[in-house]
Amino acid sequence: MPPLAAAPPSSAQDTVPPPPSEADRAAQGMSQRQMAVDLIIGHARAAQAVAAILDNPEDTKRVNLLRAEQDAAYAELANSRTKQAVSFAELTAARAELAASQSEATSLKERCGIFYENQCTPRGGVNDVEIEDSNPVSPGPPPSQPVENIVVEDVVPLAAVPPVNID
Repeated sequence: MPPLAAAPPSSAQDTVPPPPSEADRAAQGMSQRQMAVDLIIGHARAAQAVAAILDNPEDTKRVNLLRAEQDAAYAELANSRTKQAVSFAELTAARAELAASQSEATSLKERCGIFYENQCTPRGGVNDVEIEDSNPVSPGPPPSQPVENIVVEDVVPLAAVPPVNID
């Protein structure tokens, strides 16, 4: 196939119509070979259109401006992605810290619950046992007090002693 010659610079009004879609081609009953030829011609026309744009100085400036805008947008996107990566790392660290603190809080709650249950539950039937004192409390001084210098009034109050009649 001979190489295609570059088309002369054309005005902006000359536009290349888009090639028909595969569904349109199939509906028209085009063969695979004809579809391949149309595809090649479409690429060639697109290349000619790009060459025509690049040959025109005004279009070249416009393309360069668009490329500069595109590069700036890519740089901004890369910068924002870097910021997102940093914030994601910070978020991941905060999430791990939160999970650890929640785990610690759950552990403390469990420990407090066990402590509370141990304090409130009777153990081994202790509440069922009645304690009887085999030694009644005597009205005398406790055994730890010294016995010397004791007066009778100290041991038994006078009001408790019945009056004695001497005949």
